[in-house]
Amino acid sequence: MPARRPGKRPGPPTPQQFSLGLGRNVANLAEEERTALRLLDKTRPALDSRGYTELITNGGPFLFDVGPDPHQQELNCGGFLPPMNDGPVRVRGNRTLPLKAQLFNGEGYAITDLDITSPPLIQVILTPNDGSPAQDVTDAALAAGMGSEDHQFEYDPVEQIWQYNLKTKPYQTPGTYTITMVSGDTDEYALSSTCEATFERID
Repeated sequence: MPARRPGKRPGPPTPQQFSLGLGRNVANLAEEERTALRLLDKTRPALDSRGYTELITNGGPFLFDVGPDPHQQELNCGGFLPPMNDGPVRVRGNRTLPLKAQLFNGEGYAITDLDITSPPLIQVILTPNDGSPAQDVTDAALAAGMGSEDHQFEYDPVEQIWQYNLKTKPYQTPGTYTITMVSGDTDEYALSSTCEATFERID
């Protein structure tokens, strides 16, 4: 009798493929896909000759087409949402101003906290009523709820917006305060259009 040939060993499972360039719709991903994507964003592994990278996870393997290099992207801010989009807000006493906005890439896709490593920052410039020079008073910024101590906007996945709730208590000098969303890392992305709002301290 001829010698019995050994059975063929099963090969690795075929990776599932996802095209997930900057601006991907993360809401449509299953949880195991989100897990692999978080790992991808954290490690940024090298791509193969096809521009793909493979990740082996509990739900994988997954083969990601990571799309364009996310570094030095130009993003657009669609403008602050109400109530901070309609001229100066007049402030007496202590208030919290809800600064809410969306970011978009050049193709019109909304940018989430999975698309960029460095969240956008808040910047506050005071123009005093006494005519003295304008000054950057961002270091005094305090957040209430949404927003971090280092002046970063936080992403709300439910409302799908970036938000910073700014306390006005630290800003007691009479004058006009201009609040701007700026890039958290200009090496990673730039904001080609900005979100800007103002409030007036009238005490």
